[in-house]
Amino acid sequence: MAILTFTLMVTAAVGLLLYAVRMIRTGVERAYMGRLERALGHARSVPLATGVGALLGFGLQSATAVALLAAGILSSGTLGLSAAIASSIGAEFGSAMIVAALSLRPDWLLPVVLAVGTALFLHSETPRTKQAGRILIGIGLVLVSLGLLRDATEPFRQSSLLPILVAHVAGDPLAPFLLGAAVAFLLHSSVATVLLAVTLAAEGLFETAAVLGFVLGANAGASLVPLRLLAPDGPPALRLALALASTRGVAALAALAALPLVLDPFAALLSSPQGPVVLHLTFNLAVAALGAGVAPWVGRFLIRLVPDRLPREPEEIGLVSVLEPEVLDRPQLALASMRREVLRIGEIVEHMARPFANILESGDVAAAERLAALDRYVNQGLFALRRYASALQRRGVDESIFAESRALLDYAIDLETGGDILSKRLLPLVAEKVEKGIRFSQEGHGEIRELHDHVMDNVGRAFDLVLTTDVDAAHELIGRRNEVRALARKSRRAHLKRMMEGREESLDSSDLHIEILDALDSLDTEVTAIAAQILERSGVDVMSG
Repeated sequence: MAILTFTLMVTAAVGLLLYAVRMIRTGVERAYMGRLERALGHARSVPLATGVGALLGFGLQSATAVALLAAGILSSGTLGLSAAIASSIGAEFGSAMIVAALSLRPDWLLPVVLAVGTALFLHSETPRTKQAGRILIGIGLVLVSLGLLRDATEPFRQSSLLPILVAHVAGDPLAPFLLGAAVAFLLHSSVATVLLAVTLAAEGLFETAAVLGFVLGANAGASLVPLRLLAPDGPPALRLALALASTRGVAALAALAALPLVLDPFAALLSSPQGPVVLHLTFNLAVAALGAGVAPWVGRFLIRLVPDRLPREPEEIGLVSVLEPEVLDRPQLALASMRREVLRIGEIVEHMARPFANILESGDVAAAERLAALDRYVNQGLFALRRYASALQRRGVDESIFAESRALLDYAIDLETGGDILSKRLLPLVAEKVEKGIRFSQEGHGEIRELHDHVMDNVGRAFDLVLTTDVDAAHELIGRRNEVRALARKSRRAHLKRMMEGREESLDSSDLHIEILDALDSLDTEVTAIAAQILERSGVDVMSG
């Protein structure tokens, strides 16, 4: 009966702890998620991404949540792999800081956070203040759950099973490590698992080495959670998950091997009730610092190890025409069919352009050639669209139908020119880079990736304009075109400055760097020409955009 009571109390305490941590995260997400996503999306450098990740990990109480957020932004092409890795590793340190804060548990804190949190949640009139109340209630419930866990383990100290269990784990440091890994993986929370270890340490149930091994195991187990969650989401997300599992998992095993070396010199600190927190913080700070340093190399290796998946069937990226000859006698339906065909052509162009930065970094010539070969489908689409528009016009449609069909054809011509730039100028540069053994400086590749990200964002906005023909959105896209041009000029100046400083990588990559900038700038000019055409047809001065 005692075992059943103990099991129920521990299960209830851990369940409440998980719920409380989730409640805090929900409050942060609802109040600040938009700002957090924008901050992470703009964290393009590795040091900045590490810092932003730490703040996100502290706020969301979960490094896994940050990894999922980073994976989504990474898959969209807005965030580079190195920055995504750095932000996710930084988030581990951020969540470790919240463990340290929650483990203090002063006596006055519980009633204060519950009272203030309840008042804010029930009586606030603003959503953000209401969520602040939710966060405080969540903190209070964390403290309550830790108290329940402490009460549940108190009778266990007098149990006859304790000496047997202690003797077993004392002689086998790997056992508590594996137990901690299993618990963290099952709970999907290193925060909850390490707080559990803090309670065990405070109650003196296990030796210091066993508790610290449990903490390191919790870090290793938590590193596997993103791998389980992100593996099905495609190559970019899988690369991120593998990076986290390898860096943190290997670091945890190395720390476990080194644990006997630090136990004696730091015995007083590590054997204290706060010993697990100290180890958890120190470990994750070291991983964040080292991980930020190796993130670019890990990213490049994983891009080679996990290549982008290219479609095998034409239907996967819309290589089959969607034009409907049977509706040519119904002009409005025919225009809708033409609009869908323009979007299909645009999707092929986007598919050709989206992986460029990653392929350039990995040097995957075969992937570049396969993408360049897709240009023939763009050409076929434009040819079919011209014939379709001609057939529609021969049916004697009125001037408005004729003008709109002409506009759609012009959009397709711009996209086809963009496809030519990709297949004949941009993608072949990957092979040139590999053949000549050219390596970009870290700054140079970062500038290329940043420019590529901006161009891809404009590609998406141009597709929206094909659907909406919104004048205000067209004005905005013209402004963003100017930003891309300014960014390309800035990169050229920075590259020339590095050359003048005599940096070997910049000297070797000079021609290729400039060619890539010019090709990306030209691609942006073609896709944003859709906005210029919309403004011209609306009688708006393009220069005012």
